Amino acid sequence: MSEANVYAGYVAPEGSGKRHIDPDVCVCCGTCAGTCPVQAIKEHDEFYWVDEEACLACGACEGVCPAGAISAR
Repeated sequence: MSEANVYAGYVAPEGSGKRHIDPDVCVCCGTCAGTCPVQAIKEHDEFYWVDEEACLACGACEGVCPAGAISAR
């Protein structure tokens, strides 16, 4: 497993994927960004996006998105 999938004792489940935010569904509330343990979620003008290089694939953001805009790649 690559080091990118390990953070502070967290190991991403096998087969889990980096997260993606659908800009057409995102309501730009920022809840996901506040949940990400490595600040991999960045704000854009009208939506948020995931920095896939920093994403741990932990899924924390997906579980808190009120709009259901986040999914695994």
